[in-house]
Parts: sequence; C-alpha cells; structure tokens
Amino acid sequence: DKAIEYSSVESFIRKVSSALLEEVSLFDAFEHESLGSDKKSLALSLTYSNSERTLTEDEIEKEFKNLITAIEKEFNAKLRG
Repeated sequence: DKAIEYSSVESFIRKVSSALLEEVSLFDAFEHESLGSDKKSLALSLTYSNSERTLTEDEIEKEFKNLITAIEKEFNAKLRG
C-alpha cells in the first residue's frame, strides 16, 4: 500500500524479529501501475548474525519465514519475486 511508510515497516521488523537480526535497510522502492494504482514494492536487505557462532541456513530460513508471515499479516503485504 502506497500509504505505508518504510519507517513503519522497519520499526515493525525490529519489534517482531529475534536478536539474530542485526540490520535492516531499504535498497529499492518501486511504484508502477503494474503493481496496482495504490501499491508499491519495497526491497529490503536483512542481515542476521550471532557473535558467538555461525548461523545455520535453517535458522535463517526460519527467521525469514516467520518475519514474512508477520509482515503479510500486519501490512496485508505480499512477497514478490
């Protein structure tokens, strides 16, 4: 939804994510009629880390899936790509 600001999405991500999430950043915002007249696409970079050990792919995948589900519910968003 065009009315949703990136800062709201970022705050929500930081609120619902585990301590493994180190950084969130916006690297692209896209608006086009192909998305719908009242829609926009935000592309985010997420960095996960643990200072004590290397994270497994399964851990990161679980974190990411949980985050996507929460964003979809909170903002009525859809994962593109």
